[in-house]
Amino acid sequence: MRKIILCLFLIFILTGCVSKDEYFTKTCTNKVKSGNLSVSEVKKITYNNKDEVTEVIVTKTYSDKSAKNIKAIKKASSDYNNELAASDDILIKVVMDSENKYSVQYTLDVQKLTSEELEMFNLEKNSIKLFKNYKNDDISCK
Repeated sequence: MRKIILCLFLIFILTGCVSKDEYFTKTCTNKVKSGNLSVSEVKKITYNNKDEVTEVIVTKTYSDKSAKNIKAIKKASSDYNNELAASDDILIKVVMDSENKYSVQYTLDVQKLTSEELEMFNLEKNSIKLFKNYKNDDISCK
C-alpha cells in the first residue's frame, strides 16, 4: 500500500509541475532638451521569464514654445508613421496634438518585428541585452 501511495504521490508531483510564462514590466525614460525643444521618450517594456521582450509601448512627446517647430515635427512624424503603418506588428496612435505639444504612441509586438524596425526603435528581442544597452546609454529604467 505504501508503494502505491508513494508512486501516486510522485506522479502527482511530476505532472503538477508545469512551467508557466511570467510577465514583468519596466518603464524606461529618455529626455532630451535642445533650446526650446524638449523630446521625451517613454518605453513601457513587457518581458517574460524567458528573457524575451514581448511588447513595448513607446510614447514620444515633443514640446516647444514655437508652433512652427511643432508643425514641422508633425509633418516629419507623419511621413515616418506612414512608412511604419505598413507593418501589422506596429500600432500607431496620436495621443496629443496641440499647438505647442505633439505626442505619438507606438505599440510594438517585438518578437515579430524585423531587425530594421527593432533598430528604428532602439530595441532588442532579448531583455537582458536591451536593459544592458539602455544602461550603457544612460537611459533610466524602473
